[in-house]
Amino acid sequence: MARYCDHCAGWIGPIMDKTGYHLVYDVISRTEPRCVMRIFKDADQAKEAEKSVQLLMGWPGKKAAT
Repeated sequence: MARYCDHCAGWIGPIMDKTGYHLVYDVISRTEPRCVMRIFKDADQAKEAEKSVQLLMGWPGKKAAT
């Protein structure tokens, strides 16, 4: 897939939502093949972590905050 990071968030994000976890998925850059995926049980910790991402990725059911 040309944009693999989109694919990854597209299936992992909804699973995390359904299980009560909060995924913070930082793609970092559209030109570099790397990302950081952090999973939290606490929603407030996830929201705090979102503040430090470079490129926050959303998925079906969750829009990116940045």
